[in-house]
Amino acid sequence: EDLVALYTKSTICVFPSYAEGMPMSGIEAMACGKAVVASPAGFSDFIDNGVEGLIIEAGNVTQITAAIDELITNNKKRRRMEQAALEKAEQYDICQTVKNYEDLYLQMANR
Repeated sequence: EDLVALYTKSTICVFPSYAEGMPMSGIEAMACGKAVVASPAGFSDFIDNGVEGLIIEAGNVTQITAAIDELITNNKKRRRMEQAALEKAEQYDICQTVKNYEDLYLQMANR
């Protein structure tokens, strides 16, 4: 509940990680309708650059700053990304994930 409140109060969420496994923080932010600025480390698996957020090079302060500035000042673009982020996050809902695994197992069993 605390995380939802924090995400909701945010304008954008920034994850300039050098390494990540499955970064749930990005999906959580997207599920709260936030555009994301992130490095490719794990995030590029579910964020399409320019669609749900912006992918930047980890550690590149110039890119990070420019991406944040772009989404803070361009409300129309940010709102478009926020909507796309919400839609993408739905694909990672636990019910959808279970169904995807069930479909995969059934497909494999029927080979």
